[in-house]
Amino acid sequence: MANAAVSQKVSVIIASRNRSAIIARAIDFVVAEVVSGLLGEIIIVDNGSSDADALAYRTVVANRPPEPPVRYVYEGQPGASRARNRGVAEASFELVAFIDDDVLVRPGWLPALQRG
Repeated sequence: MANAAVSQKVSVIIASRNRSAIIARAIDFVVAEVVSGLLGEIIIVDNGSSDADALAYRTVVANRPPEPPVRYVYEGQPGASRARNRGVAEASFELVAFIDDDVLVRPGWLPALQRG
């Protein structure tokens, strides 16, 4: 039964605000984890960015390949906790992982996190 838990897919939530210029790189590092078979989706939660940045986030997400799924969600109430809670509400998978928009995850981070 322990092996079943290790193979469960994860929703990765990245909360961000007015930092669309760096979000693509964070996504790329997470997408590299698709080889683990654990990455179910990436949810970008825009936490009240300016109109220009909100459009830039949408553009980054729209230009991604369909696999793994990357979704854009807008949360107008300020605060990292509200953004993360919105991400959890939007998540398709029971297991979620949060990273900040300026984090570049290391290879193998998702399996290591899931083992914990």
